[in-house]
Amino acid sequence: MAAEQFGALVTAPLENRSRLGTRKITTTELEEVTRNAVQTFLCAFGSEQPH
Repeated sequence: MAAEQFGALVTAPLENRSRLGTRKITTTELEEVTRNAVQTFLCAFGSEQPH
């Protein structure tokens, strides 16, 4: 279940930003979305707070 939720934290914003695949995502956007997904996931499931 946790892996599915992590996947949703990454894919949902990317689908929105790419307008469902009709616009290219920049590396900066990809990194930002990934970083935010990891931070959110660790807040929900991690034993330590992210830095």
